Amino acid sequence: MTVSGLLGFVVGYAFKKLLKFFFVAIGIVVAIISAFAIWLQNLGVIRVTVDYVKLNSLLQTTMTWATAQVSNFATLAVQGLAITGSAGVGFIAGFQKG
Repeated sequence: MTVSGLLGFVVGYAFKKLLKFFFVAIGIVVAIISAFAIWLQNLGVIRVTVDYVKLNSLLQTTMTWATAQVSNFATLAVQGLAITGSAGVGFIAGFQKG
């Protein structure tokens, strides 16, 4: 394994550990906020109504943006593939191991 491959492995491993920590922390915060909102709704303090037309529009806009970003990233990744090949393989290996 080359130096860039080893460095990619370390970065991938650390990235997965940090990502897992942040997702767990965000999940706990969302669960607490949701439980509090449900409690307030059961007490009659707040009332929640959802505008499904606006929600659908927002989701469609977000998906269009995300699709364009993935396409741009894929183009960039293919262009830099020769330069970052071993680092990318190391990153993937580290991400899977972590």
